Parts: sequence; C-alpha cells; structure tokens
Amino acid sequence: AAKRKAIRAALGRMELEGTAVTVDFREEGEAGVRLLRQAAQGSRVRVVILGRPLRRPIDRDELAALLSVADGIGLSSARDETGTTRRTIARACRAAGKRFALHASEAVRERPDTYLDPRPDLLVHLARASVEDLATVAEARVSVAVCPRSNALFGRQPDLAAMERCGVALLLGTDNAMFNAPSIWRELEFAYLGTRLRGRPVSAGYLARAALVEPYRWLGTPEAASIAVGAPCRPLVLRLPPDDPEYQVVTRATEHLIVRPARPRSPSEVP
Repeated sequence: AAKRKAIRAALGRMELEGTAVTVDFREEGEAGVRLLRQAAQGSRVRVVILGRPLRRPIDRDELAALLSVADGIGLSSARDETGTTRRTIARACRAAGKRFALHASEAVRERPDTYLDPRPDLLVHLARASVEDLATVAEARVSVAVCPRSNALFGRQPDLAAMERCGVALLLGTDNAMFNAPSIWRELEFAYLGTRLRGRPVSAGYLARAALVEPYRWLGTPEAASIAVGAPCRPLVLRLPPDDPEYQVVTRATEHLIVRPARPRSPSEVP
C-alpha cells in the first residue's frame, strides 16, 4: 500500500508538471511491473515500464512472463551482468517486439563494446564515457538518457557538450524519485546552468529537444511532438517571453507557468 501510494504521488507530481510520458526502470520482477500498472490506473501520464528479471542465470519462463506484462527490459548496469545475460535478454526483447535498455559507464568507464554488443535501444547515464566512447555510441545510433541532478549527488556529470558535438540522440530524465522530485523543468535548468558553470556549455535547443522531442522519437511516435493538423500531440502552453523560446523553456519554465484549461463549473456554480 505504501509503495502504491508513493507511485501515485510521483505520477501526480508529473501530471502537474505537464509530463505526458514517463519511462520507468521497474525492479522486483513481474510483481513490480504489475504494481506500477495498477498504481498508474487513472493517471494522465503514460507509463512505459522496463522491468527487470530477478533470477540469474536467466530463467526463460520468468523472462517470458515479465515481457508479457512489461514494455521491455531495463538492466541496472552492463558490468553487473554477463555478456550471455545481456545478449539473452536483448534477443528476447527483440523477439517480443519490446525495448531493451541498460545503464552504462555510470560510476566507472566501461568499454563501448560491453554495452553496445547486445544492441540496446537505450543507454542511461554514460557519465564516465570518453569523447571517443560517445562518438561510437552516436555512430551506433543508440539513444542516451541522462539524469544530471541524480549524477550530481554522487559527484559526477555527463559530458553534454561532447554529446551534442558527437550528435548523440539525447533524452533527459529525472532518475530515482527517492532522490529527486520528478520535475523535468528543474532538470532542464540544472543541466543547462551546470554545463556553463563547468565551462562546457550545451545549447538550450539540444536540451529542449531532449525533453520535448527525442523521447517521442525513441518511442516511435515522432508525430506526437509535432504541432500540426491531425497530429496526435498534447500541446503544452507556457506563459513565457517570446524571444529565444528554447532558452526560455530551459531556464524559466515551471509548472506554475503552464496554461491549463478552465475547470468546468458545476451546475450549482452556474448563475
């Protein structure tokens, strides 16, 4: 009950922030996935769940059951798993039409072949990756999710400037809700100002795309990030100065500046 309540609170915060989709690395196997599915019922936030199998070596029946309820598999670290485990899970995900993601080069640098060999759909962090590593990832066309606030708690940061120069397809995340409020606006501002503080600035446009466009590309629905006639987007309107909109979104946007639809009045309120 406490876990379900905490999940609902986090989703409620995301909804207030204007978040449309969250990708969750869910532990505790099939039970963890089902718990999140139940807790997310009624939320306006779409939940994409990457589950994690419990047994090692991999139990194929457990993996199949997990993939039947999850949207894919998300592993904690490339170096925590054997090559056989990584490849087995990756093959199962592809066969099921599901996504495969893993954390990589978070606390220490790992060789790109260890995390690129299983052909993942998503890498997380790469805080210790070298510029050459990032170029290799970009060439492999693998998307990368970064969580600068969470990394900062442990004294490390992803090289966003190098990622931009190398052409890495970037997604911005908030990581563990136990450590950080699930606020993409806080993450945007922190990431932008942090790169300037370190003397390796990244463009506001690169970060804005990481929060508002690239996630939909990764999900296979790029049209959801396009404001056009007939596009299935959910427009988010913010009260911001019109000059340099990417900079304004990255440095000024908050949930308080979202223009929300007027609340329908109840019959008793109608004059």
